[in-house]
This record gives sequence, C-alpha cells and structure tokens, in this order.
Amino acid sequence: MARRYWSERRRFVKDLEKLKSRVENIQKLNDAKFILMRHRGINDKDAYAIIRKQAMAKRATTLEIAQSIINADGILSDLGND
Repeated sequence: MARRYWSERRRFVKDLEKLKSRVENIQKLNDAKFILMRHRGINDKDAYAIIRKQAMAKRATTLEIAQSIINADGILSDLGND
C-alpha cells in the first residue's frame, strides 16, 4: 500500500511539473504576442502568425522565437533608458 501511494504521488508530482511548464510556456508566448501587438499595432492572431512563420523559417519552436522576442524587447527597452 505504501509503495502504491508513493508511486501515485510521484506520478502526480510529475504531472504537476508538466502543467507548470506548460503554463510558463503559454505565458511566454502570450508575452511575445503582446510585444508584437504593441510594436506593430496588430491583433492576437496576426502576432501568433508572425511567431509561427518565423519558427518555421528558422526551424525553431514557437517558444524559442517567443523567448527571442522577449529578450530583444528587454534589450531595446534597456537601450532607451540610457
């Protein structure tokens, strides 16, 4: 019984970690879409289409492109404060 409890608990922890990771990834994608929407004056669907198109062109994941957009926005924001 203890072994079964331990096994179920381990599975639940693993599932929880997957869900946390998924939520973080969705948040990154939404942040990147917001940045594109703000800079280009486009809607949510168009922003996602740009991210997806770039991901396909560069053979990268949408998450990698989103992270690049977030990083670039951070760098450009820091340059404007000088």
